[in-house]
Amino acid sequence: MADCDLLQLAVMKHDGAPTDLLLTGRVYVTGGGMPTCALIDGVDVITGQMGSPVVQHLPGGTSFAIDGGEHTIGLATPAAADFVTKCASDAPSDRFNGYGIVVHGRVDGGSFTAQCAQASFEGHWPPALRLTCHDNVDTPPTGTDATEQTSSFMGMKFTMGTIYAALPHGAGGALTSAASDMFVIPLRDPFDPGQPLASRNTTGWMGNVSEQPYLGGTASQIEMLSTADLLGPDLCPPVPMGMPMFGPPVFLGRVTGMGGHGAYSTEMFVNGCMDEMITQGG
Repeated sequence: MADCDLLQLAVMKHDGAPTDLLLTGRVYVTGGGMPTCALIDGVDVITGQMGSPVVQHLPGGTSFAIDGGEHTIGLATPAAADFVTKCASDAPSDRFNGYGIVVHGRVDGGSFTAQCAQASFEGHWPPALRLTCHDNVDTPPTGTDATEQTSSFMGMKFTMGTIYAALPHGAGGALTSAASDMFVIPLRDPFDPGQPLASRNTTGWMGNVSEQPYLGGTASQIEMLSTADLLGPDLCPPVPMGMPMFGPPVFLGRVTGMGGHGAYSTEMFVNGCMDEMITQGG
């Protein structure tokens, strides 16, 4: 038996080169012992539930440890037009849970087929699949995190927000700047009774880029800083008192700037943001 989640279909555009479709995510295999590694025989991206038409087949050949982490599952070139077209849309329905994913592979103990996202009848939160779009970067962002803290001191409020992510790259692929705007494509938890959130631009960020060691190589770290509540309480709500009934919204944050391959655009997946309220001095 097998399952998968935290799946990302990343449309990787490159000036003067074909567009790639990169599938990453987390694969679980249970039964027949405790497998330690997986070899992928192939992946079908389908339009919906099992039996739906195939949008694109990703050939096999990748392998990874089954360790609970996110790994590269498949790569295809060129990306099918359906994915490239959706990059022109900022509608959450085009970016989250829009496809079924069927992964065929082998482990040290047998073979497996994982039916995921729309191909599965299971519900997942955060969403099992996201479609992200990237121009002129070597890899999609990884390790994204968002924090916000609001302090109250002597009747005055101070807010500090940070969103950061790492983009591993090869020679000549370092990023050099990040703009002050970040476009946001949000999605609420299905148990959240609030109204659907509209995609929107946020501005006023201080974008910093620096180079950091990463898994034996180098990564450009994007850090988006703010001294105001740029996301708002709908995207980054206060930390709830007691047991929360649902999770905060997730969102894609699109950052642009310049890098070694020219002007770039990349989308970070933020798995929830909460505003920690701190009161000091009355």
